[in-house]
Amino acid sequence: MKKFNIACTYGAWGGGPIIQPLVTGLQNLGLEQTSSISLIGHDGDPFTSSMGSLSLRDYEDDILEKLPAGEVVGVGHSMTGVCWFNLAQRFPEKIKGVVMIDPPMLGGGADIRVTKALLSKPWRYIRPLLTNGLFTPTREDAKMMLFNGEESPHLDIITRQPAAGRAILQMLLGRLPRQSKRPCAVVIAGGSRLHPSKQKIKWSQAIHCLCEEFWDESHCGILGNTYLPQVIGNLIARVAL
Repeated sequence: MKKFNIACTYGAWGGGPIIQPLVTGLQNLGLEQTSSISLIGHDGDPFTSSMGSLSLRDYEDDILEKLPAGEVVGVGHSMTGVCWFNLAQRFPEKIKGVVMIDPPMLGGGADIRVTKALLSKPWRYIRPLLTNGLFTPTREDAKMMLFNGEESPHLDIITRQPAAGRAILQMLLGRLPRQSKRPCAVVIAGGSRLHPSKQKIKWSQAIHCLCEEFWDESHCGILGNTYLPQVIGNLIARVAL
């Protein structure tokens, strides 16, 4: 098989420490060509107020500029799963395959608890979506939405890392097409309060996409699952054929 690189990316509000266990796990499985990519405005890169207008395409272009040479299999959590899927359609000669970890934009609405949290703080959550502002959850809301109420050391990163209101709005309103120029796979966090499993499974079936589900994991908690690297490694082998 022709050699390829593997690039892993975290989602909105993410950072290197959140995705690093997956990167290390894949490397320990013999996939030494695995690395992570830091997004614009993350991991110490200053996030200015103007970055609230960053779109999904802007994040895609940022990832594209940072890719290693040669063909790449992209592994992305949440927002960047969508970015990798879109990059595979735009540059199928570069992106060999895609593994999306609990991505949005596959249909369905969020858990009622998430909806209530968003509507209860319109100045904090609704206004940035309508004005290309900075979108940052409170610690309690992040814990509820992303970790299903469980504590996580990553909450400190998430509550300090703004997300672009424009990109968040695109994810809320958009839908991924049900066709792909490159092989793709979806790993579902079955307990996610942000994105319902049923719609993700339905989309995967419609696109004939490989699909694995971690039944009880939350949207971000799945990244700490010790079995995730093995599952992702198996999917990489299949989408890279």
